[in-house]
Amino acid sequence: MRSQPSRWTVAPGEPAAPASNLAVGLSHTQLLWLVGLLGAWPGFWSDMIFPALVSMQEDLRVSASAAQQAVSLFFIANAVMCLVHGILIDAWGRRRMALAALSVLFITSVLCALATRIEHIWVLRVMQGMVIGLGHILCRTIIRDLYSGVQAQHMIGQTSMLQTMVPILLPALAGWLTVQGDWRAVFWALSAVALVATCAYWRWLPETLPPERRRRMHPAAVASQYRQVVLDSHFVRPTIAHGLNWSAMFLYVAAGPVFIQQWVGRTPTDVYLVFAPIMLGLVAGLYLLPRWSRWWNQCDPLPSCYAVLLVAHALNLLLALWGHTGMALLLPLGLCSLGIGLCMPVLIGRALQPHAERSGLAASLQMFVQYAFMAVTAGLLAPHLWDTLPGLALTSAAMSMLSLLLTRADTRSRVAQVGGG
Repeated sequence: MRSQPSRWTVAPGEPAAPASNLAVGLSHTQLLWLVGLLGAWPGFWSDMIFPALVSMQEDLRVSASAAQQAVSLFFIANAVMCLVHGILIDAWGRRRMALAALSVLFITSVLCALATRIEHIWVLRVMQGMVIGLGHILCRTIIRDLYSGVQAQHMIGQTSMLQTMVPILLPALAGWLTVQGDWRAVFWALSAVALVATCAYWRWLPETLPPERRRRMHPAAVASQYRQVVLDSHFVRPTIAHGLNWSAMFLYVAAGPVFIQQWVGRTPTDVYLVFAPIMLGLVAGLYLLPRWSRWWNQCDPLPSCYAVLLVAHALNLLLALWGHTGMALLLPLGLCSLGIGLCMPVLIGRALQPHAERSGLAASLQMFVQYAFMAVTAGLLAPHLWDTLPGLALTSAAMSMLSLLLTRADTRSRVAQVGGG
């Protein structure tokens, strides 16, 4: 379906016109970094915590599962608030919400560094989770405000690559900070990141949603739109399929400190060794997908993408059941994330395709599902499975298999719908 022209539409090969002329003075590269790093917020406030969990557990004298709740509660709050973030930024503007979120992240990070009880950490992490998802949604909406068509797709692809590459470095940095100091050093570093980001976005972030384009929040209309999306099976199936794939990979991230110490034979602060193959695999998958489709000469690349996932899980199960330990266990993680990176854009695009007029709301629901799955994985599955290598491998494989079944059902339904039409 051809998009209708608007004041934001640009000609092929030309830069998009800035909204309300407020982006004048920013080059494409500057805008890429400014907007791309918005979507990297969750990486800073989630991935940097994992290497510090053991230090937090020992310092506050709590159990490993209690420390793990600092992660799961963060994702639960993130998932719930994702349902309203899109509505808030459409009503109150982009710049105001970005600066408000960064202020909350700065204050709560300082208080986390000063906390003396795990219960304080839990409350503060919930507050961080309530605002952290704004970054990713702001990234998508600002791009949509400034660009359209091919330019928007290119910008989304470039920011996604940036957001996937940033977390490769964060766990290593957090591990180094924990070794040099303790878990509090990580939160002091996050406080500094929030402060610098607040100053940078206050100085350079344009308001890309003029007051005349903002929408009032009408509960009945919003509820009606949500109902239309959640009752659409063509949205629900690929969204849950992507959430399951992501959780199959995230299970090893959530279990990272124990997995890397007990099964790989390194210290818990070396958890970056889990992140590195996962993030590199995701980057490779995102980069290869267009070429992958051409190589297989098919309209639907998902069967071959899932084939990569199945090979990865087979290798992972073989190593786990064989009882193998050491660095070789990291190889299936990279291969699995390659398959997920290949599947991800297709599944997300399939889910959003029927809801072009409600893409912001639909994207919020997608993120809700993804973060809800991550919360369950971090809070329930990982603590119960990290002591058994076959349990981790079997659960991860089961998630991807269920994802495959949902994807096949969705494909059959779409084909039948086209044939019946």
